[in-house]
Parts: sequence; C-alpha cells; structure tokens
Amino acid sequence: LGALAMAIFARAGHERERLSPRFNPLRRWQAVAIVVVLALAVLVGGVVLSDALRRGIAGAAKSFRYRLEYWQASAAMIADHPWLGCGPGNFQDYYTRYKLPHAPEEVTDPHNFLLEIWATAGTPSAVALLLVLWFFGRGVWPMFRRASSTAHTATPTPSQRPAARISGRDPQADATAGSAIAPAVAASQQEPTAVPHIVAGMVVGFALSLPLGAMSVAPPGTVPVVIGLPLATVALATLWPWINHRSPVGPAAGAPSSTVGSPGSCEQLRCRQAGWPEETRLAPVAAAAMLVNLLAAGGIAYPALALGFWLLLAAGLNAAGSSGLFRLGRIVAVAGLLLALGGLVGCYLTAYAPVFHSRALMELALREDAAGRVDQAQQAVAEAAAADPLSSEAPRLAAELALKRWLKEGNPAALMAVSYYTRQMVRLSPRSAAAFGAAGDIYRQMAEAAGEGQAPEREFLLEAVAAYQQAVECYPSSALHRAELALALAAAGRHGEAQQAAEAALQLDAAQEMPEKKLPSALRRQIEALR
Repeated sequence: LGALAMAIFARAGHERERLSPRFNPLRRWQAVAIVVVLALAVLVGGVVLSDALRRGIAGAAKSFRYRLEYWQASAAMIADHPWLGCGPGNFQDYYTRYKLPHAPEEVTDPHNFLLEIWATAGTPSAVALLLVLWFFGRGVWPMFRRASSTAHTATPTPSQRPAARISGRDPQADATAGSAIAPAVAASQQEPTAVPHIVAGMVVGFALSLPLGAMSVAPPGTVPVVIGLPLATVALATLWPWINHRSPVGPAAGAPSSTVGSPGSCEQLRCRQAGWPEETRLAPVAAAAMLVNLLAAGGIAYPALALGFWLLLAAGLNAAGSSGLFRLGRIVAVAGLLLALGGLVGCYLTAYAPVFHSRALMELALREDAAGRVDQAQQAVAEAAAADPLSSEAPRLAAELALKRWLKEGNPAALMAVSYYTRQMVRLSPRSAAAFGAAGDIYRQMAEAAGEGQAPEREFLLEAVAAYQQAVECYPSSALHRAELALALAAAGRHGEAQQAAEAALQLDAAQEMPEKKLPSALRRQIEALR
C-alpha cells in the first residue's frame, strides 16, 4: 500500500510538473539509466539484507494471518450481536468466545476500524460512520477538483512569449497578474488570524496536562515536564514561521516581478480566494492515510488516536468552505454546542471521574497492604468498589485481599468478604473468562485451606468447578482454563470429566504456536497425569 501510494503521488507530481511551462522531460537514455540504477540497488540490498528481509517478510505474513483470524472471529461476533454490539470496553470479554484455537492472543480490538465500530456499537453505528466518511469525502472533494482544474489551466508557453524568454520579464503578464492579485493581497492581510487561538490552545493544553496527569493512576511526575516543556518550546519556535504565515501571494519585495504571474502564484491566489490555503489539502490526505493504517491496526477507540482523526476531519471540512448540502442556523449551532458540553460533563461525572477515583483508591489499598495495615487496605478497597460500582476490578482486588487475610488469620468476617466480593466480581463481568478464572482460583485456594475431607472443602470445590466451567464457556479455545477445570474436577472426584478436560487442554496446547502462550511445564505434567 505504501509503494502504491508513493507511485500515485509520484505520478501526480509528474503530471503537474509536465503541465508547467518550464518542464524539461528526461531523455530516453536518462530514464533507462535511472531504472537500471534503482533495480541494481534493490538487488544489492536484497543480497546484503537477505536474511533480515526474509525474516521481515515472514513476520509480515504471519502478522497478516493473525489479523485474518481476528477478523474472522469478529465477523462471528457481529453475526451474534448485529444491532447493539458488545458495548464499549467489552470487546475482549466477548472475543474470547469466538477466538480461534491457534490465534495468538486475546486482543482488545479486531485491528480494523470498521469491524471495531461494528462489533462494539452495532450495525447502526457502522452505517453512521460510513455516512460520516462519505459526507466528508463529498465535502472536501471540491478542493482537489479545483486544484486539478487550476493545474490544467492553459498558460502561455515560452515559445509564445519571446520577450519574456529574452528579458526575463513580461510586462503585460505582470500588469494583468498584479491587477488581479492586488485586491487579494489586501484582503488576505486584513483577514482575522487564528494564530492567537492556536497558541492559546497549545499553552492551555500543556498546562492542563499537569493537574490531569496528577489525577491519574500513574502520575507522570516532574521529569516529563522538565523534558517536554523545552521540547514543546523548540517545536513551537520551529513551526512559528509556518503557523504565522501571512505573507501576500506573489513575490517578496525586490524579487523579480515575473514570478507574480507564474502558475504557482495563480494557484495560490485561487486557493486563497476560495477560502483555504494550499496546505489545507493535507488534512483530508492525512485522514485518509490514517484510515488506511487503521484498516489493519487497532486504535480508533483510543482517545489519543481518535482525537487526532476527528480533528483532521474538522480541519478538512473547515478548509473546504461552506457545504452545499445543508447549513445550520445560529440557534441550532448554539444548541448543538450546549448539548455537546452537557454530554462532556455527563461523561466526566458518570465514566471518567468514577474510574479515576476508584483506581486511586485501589492504589492506596495496595500501598496500605504492602505496609501491613490490613484494616486500612480493606477499607480503601471497599471505598474503591463503591466509587465505581460498574467495574469488576475493585471487587476482584477486595476478594484477593480478603482471601489473603483469611488464609493468614482465619477471620470469619474475611471469609464472608471473600465470598461477597467474588460474587460481585463475576456478576459485573458475566462474559469475562478472566473473572471466572480468578473466581475459580479463589475457591480452589479456599478448598485447599479448609482441609481435606471437611465440609467446606467440598462446597468450595464445587464453587471452583462451576467457576472454571463458566471460564471455559467464555473462552472455549483456552488450554489454561480447561487445564484448571481438569484439576478441579479431579479434586472433586469426577475423574471421567477430568480426563476429558485434560485431553481437550492438551489438544488446544498443541495447536498453540506461540511458546509464551503454551501451558507451563509443571501444569502440563499434572494434566498429562490425569489422562
């Protein structure tokens, strides 16, 4: 795709240069020499870097095969949940049910922007995204059409302008171009500039990153600020001539006036008169390039990536000028702005703030537990669970801390807390194989601590078996969950079922290609003993 894009842009640049009056085509022998040199360079590079090239091609082929497996599983997921999808943040929990046995990992997205939107939010959202992209393309296309028509505008050739070839000046063209450009120059110099707003946004954004970073689970500290601030200043100073570019169309003072009527100047003038500078065509091109990348990469749901994409769409539409499709009135625009601000506040209060508050309390609980203050740790994790009642992370941590306390002290209250938070964890993540696997581990440890032959041991083993069965149902292709189920069934005395689970675990483990995803050696030996 990169080579194809480079070829297209090279061809477009060649056509543009060919239409220029100063175009001097290469002779045949020069073109042949260039092709031969490039071919030799490719051959020499292939010989020198043959091993690295072979490994790179093999890795790329394997990566593409993995993506085909992700897409196949995602298509099955979409078929089962076509209208509303799985919901934001739930892709991984749903994906494990459809994951192919030899697929390498439990991905959090399908590595394709359309499949991700489709699987997460359903068919209506996927159609809405396609409509947005279609309207965007329709809105920005006139920029490229006008640019193409400008490039193909007939201009006098050097043979038709002998005076210009001899003296380097064409008074008639200078006068015509000067009279046409002068009003545009005056208008461009009087137009309001957005530079203060851009600089203010950069400064305010950098300043807001400090308190927002301090509120996060892992505060960045002062080192990124000390390093980032000088780099940001250097970047701003480097880009300032381009950001603050308000020079008039045409030559600078003292430059030969023959350049005023050149095709490049006329094209810049037409761009300026149309309401957008020539550089703004880069916004839709960059958006298209990002979409091409996101066809085989994940990240459309990541705020850092999605924000850049939506900004490129907005910049491209703004550069294209007013749309002929529809026009919003001032009242509708203000109402839309207020609605967006209300949605922003609602998102912060219901999604952003609870997650931050809960994770901060979880970090506090871990620090208190590491310091040996068990009561304070249990209180902090209970507050974390209450701060974000829709997350299963805090209940899982609370169950693990309570289990640790019960195993150490035998406290009945801690035992009740273990059971309560474990049930909360699986209730909040009913499709998470990881949550059910963690619940099975907790119940298995409780059964081992209760003592063999005791009544609680039997009850805890049954709970562990039920949890591992749910984990296998949520993740059928996991050798690990089937191995854990086999051990729990064997401990519960259900040896026939344990043998079946062990056989399935070994088959799935043999199908796994990645060494780090295979069963640990000790666990594999335990499973082989059950066959």
